Amino acid sequence: MTSGNNYNERLLILLPAPKDAERTVAAMTAANLSCCVCSDMNELCRGISRGAGAALLAEEFVLADESGCLKSALASEPSWSGFPLIILVREGAQRIHMPEDVALNTTLVERPIRMITLRSVVDTALRHRRRQYQLRSVLEELQRAREELESRVAQRTAALQETIGELEAFSYSVSHDLRAPLRAMHGYAEALLEDEKERLSPEGKEYLSRIQRAAARLDLLIQDVLAYSKVSKGNVQLERVDILPVIEDIVRSYAQPTESATIVIDQPIPAVLAHEAYLAQCISNILGNAIKFVAPNVRPKIHIWTESFDDRVRINFEDNGIGFAPEHKQRIFQLFGRINPEGSFPGTGIGLAIVKKAAERMGGTVGVESEPNRGSRFWITLRKA
Repeated sequence: MTSGNNYNERLLILLPAPKDAERTVAAMTAANLSCCVCSDMNELCRGISRGAGAALLAEEFVLADESGCLKSALASEPSWSGFPLIILVREGAQRIHMPEDVALNTTLVERPIRMITLRSVVDTALRHRRRQYQLRSVLEELQRAREELESRVAQRTAALQETIGELEAFSYSVSHDLRAPLRAMHGYAEALLEDEKERLSPEGKEYLSRIQRAAARLDLLIQDVLAYSKVSKGNVQLERVDILPVIEDIVRSYAQPTESATIVIDQPIPAVLAHEAYLAQCISNILGNAIKFVAPNVRPKIHIWTESFDDRVRINFEDNGIGFAPEHKQRIFQLFGRINPEGSFPGTGIGLAIVKKAAERMGGTVGVESEPNRGSRFWITLRKA
């Protein structure tokens, strides 16, 4: 017997006496509640699986459920569900023997049945069930939002991968297709200056020299952009790297530092977890800047030392260069973040951006302290090996 069409609001009823079931249905129907009378425990469990607001049953059916039908039905409920059970017990009973997961959302009502009390208990159970369905709606909405977000992330990831592929193809084009004509421009200008210098006017020689310098600068800019691109997208395998040999190799690779600069290295220097090529690029760029950005007739002096902080190592590079105002501390690590007038010092404004990106790819950080005309202290912080 079922009244009402909403399964989620209906009360399942399993009582041993047909008259008690009829009285209960009449009382609940008078209160505009939907009821379904079940003939046995199996039918009640099927009703729970199809959907219901609560179940009212006598304790003897629970105690006789040796097959665990009720326990299985409740265990099959979704995570948001705590199905309400109303069990009619003998007078004076405070509890009955039942599995803990069955008793979790159970209310005991003593016999004989008092319809006013029963209606109040049923109303409470149905209100509790409605809140569960509201929770289900919220969870379903969250699930839909999560799926939509995952779909958008997948679409944007695919678009990003496509863009990365296009950028890699562009990088290849820049490396080969653009640098070739630049080298040709530089080479032809050089050949004209050498082979036709007697026939060229001073103005013509100056124009060709400008062409050479512009081609060389643009070629350097392309190389730096490609280096930044390589650092940004390359695979990073971190391993133990001894810093001192890396610094010494860089110093030996340039004649200028040893001839025109004083470099002091405090030892010992601990090993770090790093990508050796990336670390060498960082150190080379910082040392190159320290040698380049000095006042006229000032011999560059560079002091290198390390500090340990828990599981981190900070590599410090202090120089006696021209320095810069503190408000430029962020800008100098950006692409093309030049803060000096164009032409006052050579460079492309990409070197420190490469340092920052390489350090981040190694799980580290970079920083700087500086004041105008008082030098600078750059540092790279990496994990200790």
